[in-house]
Amino acid sequence: MKWIRTVVVFDRGGLIDSEQWARMHEAITGAVQKIVHPPHSDRFAIRRKVPRLDARGNPCKKWVGNCAVPIKRQFLANLMAEMRLMGGCENMESGLADLSRSSGNLLMQEYPSGRRVGLDDEDFGAFLRHEAGDFDCYLSAVEGLRCVVKLESGEESRVHHSVSKGCFFMHTGLVHAAVLIVLSQQLAVHLNRRIATWESILPYLPVWHGMGQAVEHGLLAVTAVEHDDLADDPALHFLR
Repeated sequence: MKWIRTVVVFDRGGLIDSEQWARMHEAITGAVQKIVHPPHSDRFAIRRKVPRLDARGNPCKKWVGNCAVPIKRQFLANLMAEMRLMGGCENMESGLADLSRSSGNLLMQEYPSGRRVGLDDEDFGAFLRHEAGDFDCYLSAVEGLRCVVKLESGEESRVHHSVSKGCFFMHTGLVHAAVLIVLSQQLAVHLNRRIATWESILPYLPVWHGMGQAVEHGLLAVTAVEHDDLADDPALHFLR
């Protein structure tokens, strides 16, 4: 796979010029460029689009295509390896659990019992990690930079959801940065589902930039990904 470009939508606090952000970005883009499929091959193969066969073995109106699952699995496996080399934390659950024990910056009160509920509360922590979070991974570099990463494989509304959650996490001080990874239109059309693309989210970048005004300290970046040979290899095009 090929990393096309990264756009920092907003940077509050000067993270973009820091060495820790440079190392984090290098780990993320490095994980992208090592994506292969099938596993242990030397490239990422995209299947031709062919009709599904019905019970009698005849072609029907549905198609056998590709999906984003192999891309995401390879990316996350590569990113975990990159973070281990950096000496950082790469697990969403353990990372936020460690953070919850050391910060205590999110305190609430249960009603009507009056019990204090904090970030280190077991039930609330599980909700935060598995429901409210829903990022692919949480990265904590040895330099202290905390970052959530999401490779978007859903429709456009999911991207807006991820941006909102990232801003909330940065606003409350849970993380310093959020990185969204989207596929190019040329790559997305080869998948068997409608997903958001780099081209489709471009009009929203000014809106997301404005959302950054509510963040005291944080960085939101969007990274575009393409298939390395897609534009040049006619064999990768759908057969219709």
